[in-house]
Amino acid sequence: MNIALILAGGTGVRAKGDKPKQFIDINGTPMLIRTINCFKQVPQIDSICVVVPKEYITLTENMMRAYNMSVDHLIAGGKDRRESSYIGVKYLADIFTEEDIVLIHDGARPNVNQRIIIDNINVARRNGAAVTAIRGQDTLLIGDCENNVAGYVNRENAYMVQTPQSFRLGLIKHAHEKIQEEIIDGKINPGEITDDSRIAVLAENKVTIVAGDKFNIKVTTQEDFGIICNIME
Repeated sequence: MNIALILAGGTGVRAKGDKPKQFIDINGTPMLIRTINCFKQVPQIDSICVVVPKEYITLTENMMRAYNMSVDHLIAGGKDRRESSYIGVKYLADIFTEEDIVLIHDGARPNVNQRIIIDNINVARRNGAAVTAIRGQDTLLIGDCENNVAGYVNRENAYMVQTPQSFRLGLIKHAHEKIQEEIIDGKINPGEITDDSRIAVLAENKVTIVAGDKFNIKVTTQEDFGIICNIME
């Protein structure tokens, strides 16, 4: 089984308007509806689980009915992305097997293509873990606390991380559990964990890179919103 776990648990409103960005319309259709539909169009996806803030469960249900869209599971998330992902993974682990593949995707990436999704499934099934990423093309530097240049990154080995990030369900569940224990013990700062590939790597798993796409952007700011409206119909 291949399960899409779409994380739309954020409450940020930086992109536009006064509601979480995942509910903002992109050319007349809410962003979250567009994201879900990306996975609906892939025959290899067997089940879809969406994570939203608890206070937006009813709004999400109403929105999906309005757009004749359905998912298999709709659950409440946590206080941040890591916690929402952990909640989703634990929920799925009670339903599916450890060998099933979970594709963890940002609800605010509404333009992921079928090739990326299928490549994630194939690589995760073969190697256990996959992360979507694109090579860095610009010169990459490191700044210090005073905004001065402190060094440069070797562009040959630099990538910009995207989603989906895909795993055997048992692998990412055990990785989350291990990192959660280290956070409780004070060994890891949870603020430094911004995606699931880092969780898998910190738990000493090998993660294989899948080629992403420039158009698979994450909508975070109002500028991003303008870009995504221009590249999507």
